[in-house]
Amino acid sequence: MSRIHRKHKIFALTFLILAIGLASWLGSVAWKERQIDQARLQKQELFESVKLELDRYFHEGGERPTKLNLNDKEITLEYGINDELEAHVKKLIRRYSSAHIAVVVMDNDSGNLLVSLGHSRKSGEFGPALPFTATHPAASLFKIVTAADLLENTPVTEDSRFKFHGRGTTLYKKQLETTNSRWARYQSLEKAFAFSNNVIFGKAAINQSTSESLMRMAYDFGFNREIMEEVHLSRSIVEMPENQYNFAELASGFNRDTLISPIHGAAIASIAANGGRFVTPRLLKKVTDSETGEIIWTAKRKDREALNPESATALRQMMELTVSRGTASRSFRRFDRKIRKLVEVGGKTGSISGGMPDGKRDWFTSFAVPKDKAAGKGISVCIMIVNDNKWYVKSAYLAKEIIEYYYKKILRIENAFIKDGSSQVNKQSEGRS
Repeated sequence: MSRIHRKHKIFALTFLILAIGLASWLGSVAWKERQIDQARLQKQELFESVKLELDRYFHEGGERPTKLNLNDKEITLEYGINDELEAHVKKLIRRYSSAHIAVVVMDNDSGNLLVSLGHSRKSGEFGPALPFTATHPAASLFKIVTAADLLENTPVTEDSRFKFHGRGTTLYKKQLETTNSRWARYQSLEKAFAFSNNVIFGKAAINQSTSESLMRMAYDFGFNREIMEEVHLSRSIVEMPENQYNFAELASGFNRDTLISPIHGAAIASIAANGGRFVTPRLLKKVTDSETGEIIWTAKRKDREALNPESATALRQMMELTVSRGTASRSFRRFDRKIRKLVEVGGKTGSISGGMPDGKRDWFTSFAVPKDKAAGKGISVCIMIVNDNKWYVKSAYLAKEIIEYYYKKILRIENAFIKDGSSQVNKQSEGRS
């Protein structure tokens, strides 16, 4: 055999060995990728099963599931709930025996739902149904969205003044007309928000914005979309108005067609606290295999811009005026002085009849943010009370009680400052939620 033939044979043999090795390596890589994909698929299937079990809990009530047996595995659920705060909220709910009540407390930074409780006087039981359902007319809570749209997309500022006549709590077609009546009055957008003036919000929307712009802002604020990952939360609904009067009704919250869940109500308030960022609420922190400790799913902080920082600052100031001088001021009249000095509180009230369960709804959604930035971004609290023939407590007053307890007893914020002025609140709160 010639040298040339021998070289060709050696080359061919070498190439064959390399080809076999490459094929083997590629096969090994493909096998590993299939194993990874299969493991990922199994985790996803387990997580979907967890969501179904949570759905059953939302519909049937009972004890919150912490251990689940799924596909021959014991699964552990870790929640972001603050047990101490939840126990206090239960005491408050029992004290004020309203027909129905939903309480949501959300951590503005992480999105953890520290409290998400519902209660009905008739059954006497606590459960998650009321906070997680969107069968409740949003009422004037929707003014938060309208204010955001006006501040972000029109020349209107919080100081812009509008003329109106009649009572601000009504909304008749005649009130939306241009008038030179000597009985007409003027009010800034900021005060119209704080005192929940339907007429000004209706006129401002008609004259300065469009229904398309308001619908886009509503979508950015979480309406008509899924806002939670681990829970099949009912979507909050807003519908395109059919005419100008419907547009005014929508913008002022003067209708029963715009629906919202209390969970979503807290998330909306947190936008002002987070500088315009919408932080996704989350019930679960982690899902693990009880035996191996393997993480099946873990919550990741998700946020997006709903409002630019400048508009968010103006909205925040409007919400603070609601608490200091507006419709919620009476409920906060005896707000703890030490907490008042250290925490900024803003909110929006709402009141309307209708929805499921039926009754007169009293809303208050709010944020409570430490003035010291090192102490974190605070919490948002949304309260929805459904009253029958008798009122036992105002939603804003109940929120005030919860905010005081959270900062005095859980974060102990009044004792959380050291000599150099920095805050120890975050260190103290670790492990409590």
